[in-house]
Amino acid sequence: MSKRKDRIGITLYILYRLLVLISIGVILRILWLQIFYQPDPTIAAALTPPHKCKTLAPTRGNIIDRNGRILAISSPSYQLYMDCTVMKKHYADIKDSVKSREMEQAWLEKARQLSRELARVFPQKNAERYYSEITRGRANRQRYLKIGHPVDKETMDRIRQFPLYKEGPNKGGIIVERVMNRRYPYGTLARRTIGFIRDESSNVVNGRIGLEGRFDAILKGEEGHEWTRKCDYGPVRDFDSTYVQATDGQDLRTTLDIDLQAIADRVLREQIENEPELEAACFGLMEVKTGALRVMVNLMRDPTAGGRFSEISNMFINRRGEPGSVFKTVTLAALLADGHLHSLEERIPTNHGFVSGTKIHQDDHITTFERNHHTSVISMYDGFKMSSNYVLATWAINKYGKQPKAFTDRLNSFGIGQRFDFDIVGLASPFIASPDNRKPFTMTDLGTVAYGYSTLFSPIYTLMFYNAIANKGRVMKPYLVEQIEKDGVATEKRGPIILRDSIFSAAVADTLTRALRAVTSEGTAQVLKNARCSVAGKTGTARIAYDDRHYIDELGRAKNQGSFVGFFPADGQPVYSVICVVYSKLSHRSFYGGTIPARTVKNFIDELERTDPNFRTRL
Repeated sequence: MSKRKDRIGITLYILYRLLVLISIGVILRILWLQIFYQPDPTIAAALTPPHKCKTLAPTRGNIIDRNGRILAISSPSYQLYMDCTVMKKHYADIKDSVKSREMEQAWLEKARQLSRELARVFPQKNAERYYSEITRGRANRQRYLKIGHPVDKETMDRIRQFPLYKEGPNKGGIIVERVMNRRYPYGTLARRTIGFIRDESSNVVNGRIGLEGRFDAILKGEEGHEWTRKCDYGPVRDFDSTYVQATDGQDLRTTLDIDLQAIADRVLREQIENEPELEAACFGLMEVKTGALRVMVNLMRDPTAGGRFSEISNMFINRRGEPGSVFKTVTLAALLADGHLHSLEERIPTNHGFVSGTKIHQDDHITTFERNHHTSVISMYDGFKMSSNYVLATWAINKYGKQPKAFTDRLNSFGIGQRFDFDIVGLASPFIASPDNRKPFTMTDLGTVAYGYSTLFSPIYTLMFYNAIANKGRVMKPYLVEQIEKDGVATEKRGPIILRDSIFSAAVADTLTRALRAVTSEGTAQVLKNARCSVAGKTGTARIAYDDRHYIDELGRAKNQGSFVGFFPADGQPVYSVICVVYSKLSHRSFYGGTIPARTVKNFIDELERTDPNFRTRL
């Protein structure tokens, strides 16, 4: 019994030692395999499919108008390519040469059938041409032959069922790339405001335009990535590797109203298309209470399009120039706010239109007034409605001549010279000549500032001031983006914003409104007298220095900027402020604010009243 136990113990001990030795051997083998072993490259390539990191592109966010209409959207299309070399090596490696040739010929016959189908979808080439390109690509080992143009998903699904292609990428050679395209359903409407992103490879300076450019980081989202491996049916996701999902871009809800944009674009084109001496024009509409910009039209002659008007520059924000007589309202507001003028009926001597102590040219409006009314005095009411340079310059010099800085400080207090952060890039800085930036600052400078020269403004600044009159002295920041959204839910609200709460009293605003209504009922903008609703506003005509110094060339030609700016309805609570500006080429003609700009505004208001008579109650 004892001997038997010893034999069993010895056996177990031997087995134990043997298992220990085997375990050590296995561990050493594993370590050797992990550290030193290198498999045969051919076998490794056959058994281990290649891995590739694929970038996952996010879907770019939409840009929509105030009512949710799509202004810019990303949609997929599909570009077809072909690997012409598939199965060629496999057929060539078949030892039976007869069978090898038969299989190659069968593939080519399917390629001929495929070519006939491709010619039906992409008729730019016939079937023989497609077949020739495929066979030539097969002979030249071309793995990436581009075929046709991008198509929609429905068409691509049909293409996948064509002869050869329906056998998949490894036998039929079909390669499909998904391409995201940016589409603008309303074509050129507000195109410069909506903007675009130029291809960075084009080396174009300033390739980020409009809302697309300014909010690119929000719209584009964040890229993801996934690892793929090749299988018999093409690349598939490798679930053993990391995966980062793409984050789609957010949407921009803008303040634009595409219906109003369409009306403004059409009525402006009707006025300017048959005027060969006009170079450009713009139109802006702003909501009085909020500062929301409902319309931004920018039309300029495009030399690459036969001189037709196109949206190629945002003049509404970036074309800075001397505004001319539309600035007289700012001077009138300063006189009223400082108590230098208590009534529009206050009078000054006409002085035959000469502004004493200055080099300002004689004002022909005054001599005509003297002759027609047999008088030597004129009221602010009459001088303003006829847009007299003499009246505004004389009042400014009489009241601010000893302290011109008090005048320019008052102008700046209105916020008209204050730069603000706008929703798109390109806002031109305003400028008002003053004793601080011009030495010496003469009485001539003071007088010219009073009627809109020696100042530089883009139309958006002029509109912002007139909007403040309609808003009883409150300056609203013009803005284009109402909110940023994700899946229809607002993630950030951006407007409205008050820049200055009270630049003058409601009484001053009422007096200014009365003066502006005189312009449209009795003065230089009488074309608006019969508009479908009452309008208060001011015309302006200014010469533009064509080389930064000279206003008239050797042929007697000049460039003109004609403007109308105001608000409506003027007999109650104003809803919209509006501006229209036209720019001429060097011409012998003058383009006055009371002609094309005022007519455009009238036609817009009439169309708005006709299509939406209840617009006052829809805010």
